[in-house]
Amino acid sequence: MEKINARELKDLFIEIKYGNKIAFEKLYNNYNKLIYNIAYSILKNKQDAEDIVQDVFVEIWRRQDSVEFGEQIQAFLYRSIYTKAIN
Repeated sequence: MEKINARELKDLFIEIKYGNKIAFEKLYNNYNKLIYNIAYSILKNKQDAEDIVQDVFVEIWRRQDSVEFGEQIQAFLYRSIYTKAIN
């Protein structure tokens, strides 16, 4: 399974916070497979895992102004995936 580059992730979230769509696209390109794999490992369903990927990225874009960088962004990402998967 791919690993999260914490520094890259934090840098991308900072850029996204300021509305940088290129950073958001890079985040998607670099992490959509990882998010899918985590969701699939929980759900064991391809379509549901694909829906989770979409939901997570929509939430990131919608919450771009409110994400606090003091919190662990990795934990935020995993928590988002898990919460959406169990709901």
